[in-house]
Amino acid sequence: MKKIGFLALVITSLVLVGVVIAVEVSTTAAVTVNEYISFTVTPCTGGIDFGDLDPGTTDAKAGCQSGAGVSQVAAIALSADAVTNVPLDVSVKGTDFLATYLPVTKVEYDDDGALLVDPDTFTNVCNGALTKGTLSTGYVEYWSSVKNAAAAWSCGLWYWIDIPSGYIPAGDYSSTFYVQALKAA
Repeated sequence: MKKIGFLALVITSLVLVGVVIAVEVSTTAAVTVNEYISFTVTPCTGGIDFGDLDPGTTDAKAGCQSGAGVSQVAAIALSADAVTNVPLDVSVKGTDFLATYLPVTKVEYDDDGALLVDPDTFTNVCNGALTKGTLSTGYVEYWSSVKNAAAAWSCGLWYWIDIPSGYIPAGDYSSTFYVQALKAA
């Protein structure tokens, strides 16, 4: 018996015109980065204590603060983390120690530990030379538009008190000092 083999070969030509082999589609994506403030207020060790003072004492510094210029210790250290992405306005205020005899307006503040130099000759990293100020019961601008570079920064806040001459009842008095950081206007 003889085997007969048969092979059929069909060749077809196929041409595809206008057919896309790959598909690419685009769409937009959006994100909003929120304004972010990371601000820390750190009083010096032991808190702000002016000590035992006599009537008529002037420019008595908070006991924990020292120095002026580079090697200084502030009564309050202020700092913003690098994630803070808006310029800041920093303000301060306080409550009266004893409204009639010892209002908070008897407290002065400054940015570099050199209260008696006005205007300051030391320029700090936050906002240049600052003229000393007087605390009040309403917020007073301490620094305006503090930088918001993508780097952390820190500055200090120093306090001095004047005890008026004349009659002041003997006793221990306290006040509350506030620091506020808001997005600059």
